[in-house]
Amino acid sequence: MLETLRIPDKWKKSLELLPQDTVLNSTEFNGLLDRHLPLLGSQMRKRILEAAAIAFLSSAKGVASHQDSPM
Repeated sequence: MLETLRIPDKWKKSLELLPQDTVLNSTEFNGLLDRHLPLLGSQMRKRILEAAAIAFLSSAKGVASHQDSPM
C-alpha cells in the first residue's frame, strides 16, 4: 500500500519502527507519527493515514470473510 501511495523510502523505514499488526485508535497512531516522524509534511501524513486505513479495512475484511467460511 505504501508503494501505491508513493511513500518515499525514508518514511517507510521510519514506519517500520512503529508497532505492526496492532490496532491503534487515531490518537495513538497520530501520537506515534508525531514522535517518530516529526518532520512529516501534511500531504505525506495524509497518504500514510490513508494507507493505514486501507490496510486496517483490508485486514478486517479478511477476518470477516474467514469467519464466514465453513469449517
